[in-house]
Amino acid sequence: MKYLLLPLFFLCFSLVASSQSRNNLSVVYGVNANLVDIHGAIGDFGYIAEDGKSIGINYTRIFTHVFSFETGLVYSTNNIRLSTIQGPRGDIYYDGVVKMISVPLYARFTFFKYLFAQGGFILDHQTNYAQYGVVNDQSGIGFEMGFGGKCNFGPISIFINPYFCRHALNGRNNLIEAGAKTGIGYNF
Repeated sequence: MKYLLLPLFFLCFSLVASSQSRNNLSVVYGVNANLVDIHGAIGDFGYIAEDGKSIGINYTRIFTHVFSFETGLVYSTNNIRLSTIQGPRGDIYYDGVVKMISVPLYARFTFFKYLFAQGGFILDHQTNYAQYGVVNDQSGIGFEMGFGGKCNFGPISIFINPYFCRHALNGRNNLIEAGAKTGIGYNF
């Protein structure tokens, strides 16, 4: 009889061990304020702070209670306003939009069970770049860092994540964002 219970015990133990959630798939929405950094540029122009929005899907792989890796696919639009001085006519403004598809590659550290800090690189591709647009091409590698809070309700998780992001580290006139993302996910 005990030889029949032993395989049943191992089956139940393996089901309990494999039922721990190690993956999370989330839908994310974010809003931000943005600015273009013209540090070191020479000329009679500048950028005025505007706003932006993002939506995407994130995948998080949990390795330990503290360390996770996060990636995904995010689509964002950022409104840009360029200001130039045109002599006696005064300032002239040019409005534009930067549309990007981004793939984030973040490390996430969880502490106090409900709080986390994350940071890493972003691979960006600007989908609407025009050679004579209001800002340089934002395609390339950027970085993001932030902190936030999360809460799990069984297999469902929700989070909010204030962040700071800088795009196109390999170029000039970098787009900078400061905002917050929120999302809902499924743990599996």
